[in-house]
Amino acid sequence: APDSEIRLKGRMTTKGQKSGEATVEWCPGGAFYFKTKFSYSDLSRRFWGLGPDSPPETEETLRPQEALGYLESYWRITKRVKAGIRYEYEQAKYLDADPVGLLETGGFIGARGGIVSGSGLLLELDTRDRSHSPTSGAYCQGFALIFDEALGSEFDFNNYNVDVRNYFHISGSHVVATQLFLYAARGGAPLWRLAELGG
Repeated sequence: APDSEIRLKGRMTTKGQKSGEATVEWCPGGAFYFKTKFSYSDLSRRFWGLGPDSPPETEETLRPQEALGYLESYWRITKRVKAGIRYEYEQAKYLDADPVGLLETGGFIGARGGIVSGSGLLLELDTRDRSHSPTSGAYCQGFALIFDEALGSEFDFNNYNVDVRNYFHISGSHVVATQLFLYAARGGAPLWRLAELGG
């Protein structure tokens, strides 16, 4: 079984904006495995609207304040395959929004911020030779979450994630890595839970 570990990281800009996260992976032994993460960010982002036809002149700088936490509980089916459940909670709002800007006038779902809370199933396949700095193998994770009022969410929608990473040893210390990432939201997802170009 992999070792348990704790990871911390953070940053702060010269304007006082900040982000940070703490991740804990716990492997008590046997067939069970737990992972939890807490993150916070109030870093500014550029916003042009939704969709590929958003005109460049609508550019606006947004500063979302987001606090996110999730818990994943796995059951090890085989040495390489794990299945489990995930619960996720996020609270968000926008700081310093322009009262006549696109965010306030565009009629977007979740423009005033809010809370999302949801859970769902996940599946993970890991054939890497090691979890840190792998030189061969693949890592694949997929999960589907349902956010619903019954779980304390202010918005009802579904979220789907697929992350596929492959590592190819070329020669010596040279490794080529590829990644395919899919993020999709269906239903009445708030603005900050939609996919971002390049994000």
